[in-house]
Amino acid sequence: MPDEQISQTQHAVRIDGVELKYTATAGTLLLKGRAGQAKASVVLRRLHGDGADPATRPITFSYNGGPGAASIWLHMGLMGPKRVQMADDGFQPGPPVPAGRQRVVRRST
Repeated sequence: MPDEQISQTQHAVRIDGVELKYTATAGTLLLKGRAGQAKASVVLRRLHGDGADPATRPITFSYNGGPGAASIWLHMGLMGPKRVQMADDGFQPGPPVPAGRQRVVRRST
């Protein structure tokens, strides 16, 4: 089981001409059994506005759906300070690869 780890970085984003400064925290927490032994490791991500009053700041919890549910939709499609650009039909545009140069991988059955 890996050790608990925390990493913090400071960022700024300009939205409608207003600069918002925030701190991003990422890391792992260990879930321990009654005897104190590590049972599982959980990944965390936290974004908070710098200088915001914690007593009045809103809080939102979001959870990944687990295997088969990509976290991109939570972290960069909904919750992140920067979002993935989506097409008008709601799907993500294809990669910036010239037409005819895409690589297709086929699985044998």
